[in-house]
Amino acid sequence: MANNEVRKFKSGIYTLDSRLVGESLKGISLLNNKEPYCIVGGIATQSYLPAFCRRPTFDIDVLIIKPMNYDDFRNLSKPLIEYFSDKGYKTDWKKYSRSFALKLSEGDNKLLIEFSRRNGKNFKKSKKILERKLKNSKKKTIGVSRAECYVIAPEDIFVPKLVRCVGSLFRNPQLKKTLPKNKEISPNFIISQLKLINDLREYAILNPGNLETAEELRFISDIYDMNLLYKLSKLRKRYLKESMNDWDALTEKKSEKATLLDFIFDKE
Repeated sequence: MANNEVRKFKSGIYTLDSRLVGESLKGISLLNNKEPYCIVGGIATQSYLPAFCRRPTFDIDVLIIKPMNYDDFRNLSKPLIEYFSDKGYKTDWKKYSRSFALKLSEGDNKLLIEFSRRNGKNFKKSKKILERKLKNSKKKTIGVSRAECYVIAPEDIFVPKLVRCVGSLFRNPQLKKTLPKNKEISPNFIISQLKLINDLREYAILNPGNLETAEELRFISDIYDMNLLYKLSKLRKRYLKESMNDWDALTEKKSEKATLLDFIFDKE
């Protein structure tokens, strides 16, 4: 996890209000009605939150709902590369263990657009879940470019973060101490949490081999996102439960799961 995080840290940090993100979303919208996709990750999370709450991210994650090898990725990305080249951006192909990526550059500004990578066997195993996520995604107008893109449902953002936090809390019970005592959505809360996350990020950059810091950063960031998504995005309880049933970590009785659900849902 640390190496992957540090790779991203070396890129810029962006919100939906960034022009580079806006142009990237405009390019991604070229996939509309051509490829089964939806935007996930940090940019998807930001799209459900007010501007002052948005936690900066390092890339744009795109979930592709079909098997995809490197040749498939190059074919899929050709119209995007043409679009970005016409806009004066430099592009480069990247290949990672779990994704393919377009590296978009404008001077010193760099942004990764990462596309999920699955072979036929892996896709077959998760096909039903992926197709459900696509079906429940929302076509939204987002970013400063007002791009129309398909964005994953907030419930499908919330649940994987919860799963990841359950695992982190199981491995490192001391992370429970990082849960904020006051989690009301106020300017002071937002400012303090975003500063904490930024400070941890800077420390992680200086200490790339520190796995504990990387996990703490991810845990605190995920808790922040889940708290805001629950309070501000109007999660659908029925679909939230349906999404949770896909994960063994959330169907089993675990004290870590109970701790986090009590925290997020205020013991409702």
